[in-house]
Amino acid sequence: MKRILLSILMAFACQAAAFTQEPAETKNPVVTDKSSDTSTTTDKGNATDAKKIDPSGVWKWQRDGNNGTVHLSVKLKMEEDKLTGTFQSKWPEGTAFPGANDPVPIEEGKIDGDKVSFQVTRKFNENEFVVKFNGKIEGDSITGKQEMNFGNGGQEFDWNPKRSLALDSFVGKWKISFEGPNGDQIESKFDLTVEDDKAKGVYHSGFFGEAELKEVELKDDKLHFKVVFKSEQGEFPISYTASLKEDKLTGTITTSLGDQENSTEFTGSREPEEQVSK
Repeated sequence: MKRILLSILMAFACQAAAFTQEPAETKNPVVTDKSSDTSTTTDKGNATDAKKIDPSGVWKWQRDGNNGTVHLSVKLKMEEDKLTGTFQSKWPEGTAFPGANDPVPIEEGKIDGDKVSFQVTRKFNENEFVVKFNGKIEGDSITGKQEMNFGNGGQEFDWNPKRSLALDSFVGKWKISFEGPNGDQIESKFDLTVEDDKAKGVYHSGFFGEAELKEVELKDDKLHFKVVFKSEQGEFPISYTASLKEDKLTGTITTSLGDQENSTEFTGSREPEEQVSK
């Protein structure tokens, strides 16, 4: 049975069709902008390279209080040179003030080297108050401060969010490979886009053609999706679970045939934009 299931995988995966669509925007947690010469010269004639940090992603932290733990997050996005985003809090049931759990846009978003800052305006009992955030980005961590002023003097707290994966992190064109029943490496491809927080994509098979990615979701920082191929022998549902590190995937492919399931490991890499666009 295992050999049959692996043969099914080999059939739909081999000779995957080349991509012809326009490249999708990819998200890397930390990038250096090499598209232009950003070197500057000091009075002493020393040249330094200015690094541009991308804070895009979902940053999460929490606060412990008398009524339990408040979970907070902010989804940041760089649009050209403008930092935008949405702040969200999740209070324990029955403890939130009206509107406390509603998402609100950030204001005054700025990125200066590895420094990030923004503020949000909240309302409580018809009164508005501003919460300011600023910190230093180091990889997927921020070390900084959160300042609030309720009208009786400012209060400052440590602010140390961690970047979590979002569906946006998996956007791109992916080339994956796994071991076939004869020990040979089989390659396949899929692409994934996200619009309005909804993910969609297409799996490309040289044998079965194209199939829509179904049930795409992010759970426990892992990407899950399913494809269903049809042939004269019937439908073949295949489930994928993938973990992401930088531009590399590792995961498991699970095939179903009747009441039998079989799993095999796979690896993948995101195709560079310049390669996709050819």
